[in-house]
Amino acid sequence: MPSPHREMSPSWALVPSLDHAPEGLIRVGNILVNPSEPHRPLTRIPAADEAQENSLPICASDMQGYTHAYGSWTRNLAFPPGEEIPPWARPHEGSAIWCTNLDIEGLQDCCFSPIIPREETVQATLMRDPTIQALLEQHGGHCKLYLVNAIMVAHGLSIKGKRYHYPEEGRPWDTLDIAIINPGPVIIAYQVLEIVIHPAQRVMLNVHRPDMLDPHFFPDTWAMFGHKVLSRETEAEYRRRQEGEVTAQRVLPSSSSSSSSSSSF
Repeated sequence: MPSPHREMSPSWALVPSLDHAPEGLIRVGNILVNPSEPHRPLTRIPAADEAQENSLPICASDMQGYTHAYGSWTRNLAFPPGEEIPPWARPHEGSAIWCTNLDIEGLQDCCFSPIIPREETVQATLMRDPTIQALLEQHGGHCKLYLVNAIMVAHGLSIKGKRYHYPEEGRPWDTLDIAIINPGPVIIAYQVLEIVIHPAQRVMLNVHRPDMLDPHFFPDTWAMFGHKVLSRETEAEYRRRQEGEVTAQRVLPSSSSSSSSSSSF
């Protein structure tokens, strides 16, 4: 079986979070309404080991060897003097320098065999599913869905990074150390096929490729993958701190003789 992760094909998508095990919510066979939400299936196409009619076989590739990557990036994000900085930009405003180390002990792909199943097999399964039938009735017999046909699983995942942030407007500079350690197995990426169902209940399959600007686009290199994951975690941590500050301010007793202040990330 070919190993899709070797060429880092742009058809791979980054999982929403690195906390999904292979036996969890993200599985080969998931039918999705939103291709960016593989953990929220509308229904599933059964795998061969589930002993159901029209099921499809799933194969797993041999474990690939150790992967290491290192990278550093500089990002400059400036705003005109006096312009209010939007919340999403505050972790990046000014100059930010990133250094990232990534280590993966092993990689494995799980996918349909063949990786793109026959349209007739998918059609026979979906047309018998009451959830799909109800959806088609709502949309006049035509709809577009997505099928998870492959997942990429990492063992011994370690991503460590340091960010140096030099904001503008006289704000103090800061550093941030962040690490993601997951012994795994954990899903880091997935592939989907686009399913177009026509009014005649004919199914057509196409490869779905996330746009490079899509936040779920899987980068071309492992170093960029580690950088993208750590950047996402940094933004999430910043939002958590900001939401905590807002919550704390809401419960503070109001008094004309007292005041409160908050620190920015």
